Amino acid sequence: MRSLIRWRMVVATGVAAVLAWAGLDLYGARSHDLRDFQPDEVGRLETAMWRSYYEKANLRLFGQLATLLREQYDLPVLRSHVVAFHAARAAALFQRGHNRSEYGRALPDLQDFYSAIAKVAVQRFHVQRAARLELIPGRAAGGVLSCDAGDVARSRRRAGVGNATPRCKGGKW
Repeated sequence: MRSLIRWRMVVATGVAAVLAWAGLDLYGARSHDLRDFQPDEVGRLETAMWRSYYEKANLRLFGQLATLLREQYDLPVLRSHVVAFHAARAAALFQRGHNRSEYGRALPDLQDFYSAIAKVAVQRFHVQRAARLELIPGRAAGGVLSCDAGDVARSRRRAGVGNATPRCKGGKW
């Protein structure tokens, strides 16, 4: 009888510890400067994510997004997976779309994704605008509309990021 009580106490303590860790991981205060990233690693991950997107390898895309969020946005393990889920689901919904209204089905997940980023970001930005910018045909499908600095600045202003410039962890911008 004593060993059964002791075993239950050990299990209850373990469950309480896991729940406390999960709560801290998911809801604990964090902050991250969006200008602080490793450009080579982001480029590598983004290339791999686009490959996964076009190969319709959604589970692989999910894992790559979680890695990006942990390594470049400093999100903890569970939170990175929850946020990655929203981004991967938005990508899958967008990919199945054929017109603006079908693409719009991805908007709630994009808003959840950007909302999670905004909660940890030192810089403030407009979550809904940033999410809507992802739905621009061509941009969200991986096409590059243009790369000129004026377009980038206009897009950043529309998203509410302003004139912030990247500050890299490694290498030069």
